[in-house]
Amino acid sequence: MSITHPYSGIEFDWFARDSLGHIAMFATAGEGWIPQAVLEVAEQHQEISNLVDDAAWGTKKVWDAYANLGLFVYDWRQSSKHYAQVRKPFAPAKEEFRSLVLPLPGLPRYPGRFQDCSRLGASWSAGRCSE
Repeated sequence: MSITHPYSGIEFDWFARDSLGHIAMFATAGEGWIPQAVLEVAEQHQEISNLVDDAAWGTKKVWDAYANLGLFVYDWRQSSKHYAQVRKPFAPAKEEFRSLVLPLPGLPRYPGRFQDCSRLGASWSAGRCSE
């Protein structure tokens, strides 16, 4: 996982799935780490993120658009170097959105359950929360 990457200083959203097949969106705030597999297909992640209604861009309500699609939402916290869960899904994931995200090449898989993890750090691939 990399913190210095081509998206440093630029807001970039990437997706992952957990052991139950739930999808989460991770917002880097221009500083968060991004798995190498995501960097290899970053344009595809960005294209999917661009499809989400961003009428509330710049406010905390922007996360509601993702939660309405059935996603867990994590936002980068530079001070503690982890992603903090800022929303849980408001409803089950919409199938049309799942059909866009799940086929992404190298889609990161968190071996735990997003519902059990309010903070995720670089050790997430081992299934550990940053609690």
